[in-house]
Amino acid sequence: MLHHLSHPYTLLGVLVAVVVGLFGHNLAQAWTARALGDSSAVRNGYGALDPQRHLEPLGVVCVLLVHFGWGFPAPVPLPTRFRRERTRVAVALAAGPVFLLGLTALAVLLLRAARDQPTGHLFEFGAGAALSAAGLFITSCLPVPPCAVGRIVFLYAPYTPGWQQARYRLVETPMGPLIVLAVLLLPVIFTLLPDVVGQLSGPLVRALARAEGVLGSRNIQT
Repeated sequence: MLHHLSHPYTLLGVLVAVVVGLFGHNLAQAWTARALGDSSAVRNGYGALDPQRHLEPLGVVCVLLVHFGWGFPAPVPLPTRFRRERTRVAVALAAGPVFLLGLTALAVLLLRAARDQPTGHLFEFGAGAALSAAGLFITSCLPVPPCAVGRIVFLYAPYTPGWQQARYRLVETPMGPLIVLAVLLLPVIFTLLPDVVGQLSGPLVRALARAEGVLGSRNIQT
């Protein structure tokens, strides 16, 4: 995020989106699970603003090094012992990306307030927050644990030896977070590599902006 030191209002927008996004993602999952009848995550501290519960070290590394603070939180533990619990757990996991998408839409609304002053501080803040929240949303949709969609994929994966081995490697070892770290960080180090999250976050923000009539002809560049 040092890239934005010369644009303090953009940096402030990124910081606000990252903090609200990472904590809100996990709180949404924990409290959705509680609303569906499983209060174990809330009892274990994932329903409160506890950095020790919500912050993943490799995710924090991503936040510090990637342009718009894209990272990932620590996974909220949800019971998956019984297959009949899969739908409830999947809904709780999906609450995290849904929250991040809502946060992105809220940041885009700030751009509506700044549309008459496209070079103002509010526009810079909203653009930074929107692109940051959009990247967090896309990261949560990567099909690899500990990302929410990745956890849903393996929740419904068949109980075959291959899937079980993959689940063990991605969930029980650091391999899953390391893969997400590579997806986010390698394009920053090696610019020739495709930046999957960066290539999708800009179009997502522009699509939301067009839907809300925010930006008109102004183009947001990542």
